[in-house]
Amino acid sequence: MKMSQGNMEWPIMRTAVIIFSVAVLVSTGMIGASLYFKQQVQLEFNKNKAIFQSISQRYLAVDQEENMIHEYYPQYVELLEQGIIGREQRLNWIEVLRSYGEETSLPMLNYKISTQNPYDFEYPLELGNFRIYSSNMTIDLKLLHEGDLLNLLDTIEKNSLGLNRVNSCELQRSQKQVLYEATKGNIEASCEINWFTIKRADGKDLTS
Repeated sequence: MKMSQGNMEWPIMRTAVIIFSVAVLVSTGMIGASLYFKQQVQLEFNKNKAIFQSISQRYLAVDQEENMIHEYYPQYVELLEQGIIGREQRLNWIEVLRSYGEETSLPMLNYKISTQNPYDFEYPLELGNFRIYSSNMTIDLKLLHEGDLLNLLDTIEKNSLGLNRVNSCELQRSQKQVLYEATKGNIEASCEINWFTIKRADGKDLTS
């Protein structure tokens, strides 16, 4: 019995079809695996990239803060030593006044310092996270002559800690005739001085 040519080729074709199908399945699996692997690699890359960027930003922030410290810290220390930032220097102000009164033997020198309050400027001022506080000082004194008042204000400016501004000074003669006695004054004067301190917006000083 003879086999036809078609019967002879079918086993060969079937084997080829099976091999081809297997190859297609293997190729599909490899493509799928490669796509999955690529996706996982991309996810890992994105994760590591985000971590790197976060670390880089923190490093840059630290570097910028360090540069700012190097640049502004000496100024901060200077303002702190001058009494412009930090706690009020009331004891220093009082001591300056007392010393001047004792050295010059003024007939009278009285002072009063109000409670510290936020200072409202006459014009808008952007202060960010900071605020300026002010204490009002009233000085009443008797003088032998006008020069005593100028000397007092100059002494306050040179020897006291903090930043101040003389708001007003009123003078009037207390005697019809000029007296040359150290214990009696010829002029009565009253001055108002603002003392300024820079604090945080919440009212806490910058050293806390």
